Amino acid sequence: MKILRTANAGVLLTLDGVRILLDGVCGDLPPYLATPNDIKLKLFHSLPDIVAYTHFHTDHFDNEFALYYENKTGNKIISPDCPTPQSVKGVTVSSAETRHIGKTDAKHLSFIIKGSKTVWFMGDASPANLKNLAENSKPDVLLAPFSYFNSPSSLRLLKNLGASKVYVLHLPNENNDEFNINSTVMGNIKNEPDIHILNMGEVVIL
Repeated sequence: MKILRTANAGVLLTLDGVRILLDGVCGDLPPYLATPNDIKLKLFHSLPDIVAYTHFHTDHFDNEFALYYENKTGNKIISPDCPTPQSVKGVTVSSAETRHIGKTDAKHLSFIIKGSKTVWFMGDASPANLKNLAENSKPDVLLAPFSYFNSPSSLRLLKNLGASKVYVLHLPNENNDEFNINSTVMGNIKNEPDIHILNMGEVVIL
């Protein structure tokens, strides 16, 4: 398995040879990071097998890429408007309706990717959704936004899942971090060897 961070809260996941883009191209919404141009160009040039978006907020979604992918491949992106599961070479991406964190009516999905390992991709789902998802499956790998790591209660919920690796996404630009989210998260996970911040452009191989 390979994970490449390509966007504010998104990754290109390669599982059993299948390339899956999850919230993986996004626009600019400071203080959150847009997809760098070099990464975006590479994704346009070498399209993934499956593309999925949790919701349509600018810091998670890029309409230009979504339309290009659908027109070029004939495949639909998985999204709140089209939540149908997709499978390629024995790897399945399915979705679950989850509540977006905070006070918003945004339609939101989280994704469960199953192959030789099970990966949960939370998008902007509230940590309270973890208990419901865990009724049907357990993750080997979990990718989640900073809100899962900036309070003791959320961190306890996450650790109870027993994922062998957990990756933090959606941190604001360190130079524009009004609420010191980066330092809070780093402080909370400093003694958690299985929890890692995934930096933009970083690749991890499991």
